[in-house]
Amino acid sequence: MTIKKLLCCGDSITYGYGVPPGASWYELLAKKVDFPMVNAGANGARLLDLLPKMQREIRLHQPSHVLIFAGINDLIQQYPARLLIKEIDKLLREAERLGATPIFATAIMPKAHIQRTAWIYENQYDAIKKEVSSFNGFLRDFSLQNNFLLLDFDHFFQEVDPRPQLFPDGIHPNKEAHKLMAELILKQLS
Repeated sequence: MTIKKLLCCGDSITYGYGVPPGASWYELLAKKVDFPMVNAGANGARLLDLLPKMQREIRLHQPSHVLIFAGINDLIQQYPARLLIKEIDKLLREAERLGATPIFATAIMPKAHIQRTAWIYENQYDAIKKEVSSFNGFLRDFSLQNNFLLLDFDHFFQEVDPRPQLFPDGIHPNKEAHKLMAELILKQLS
């Protein structure tokens, strides 16, 4: 895969919430690749609202590729995965129409201790886990059917390195997790 410029659209995890400047996966990755990158992540961004922002950013920056990494805010707010699945198809088609090759990332499964934070009510956790699993399963199938790169952070943080302490509030990765994410992306882009 030859990337000339990468636009990253998404939520607080894309933005780099909770880590010091220079420690986000985005900043770590930008230091190791030979193409320019643009971070259009925003705290609180939802997948259901991403289309107009992605369109603006693609027109403004003219990237060869666009990484779409969002959905967890929608799922935590109890939007069903089936709604997000329809939105993924729209984002894919629009990115391609505007000349950018889409790359998607799975939503990272919230850790159980998220129930002790203000992010969700305790009785919502099992339902959210079910919807995150459904959404990520769809993304995996969709990536195979449409032949696009999928960054499977969910698999990595559930199967390869499931340490809950990598997510202090249950949802946002810490500095060490961001480093692991940058390494995973770099490996998949190689």
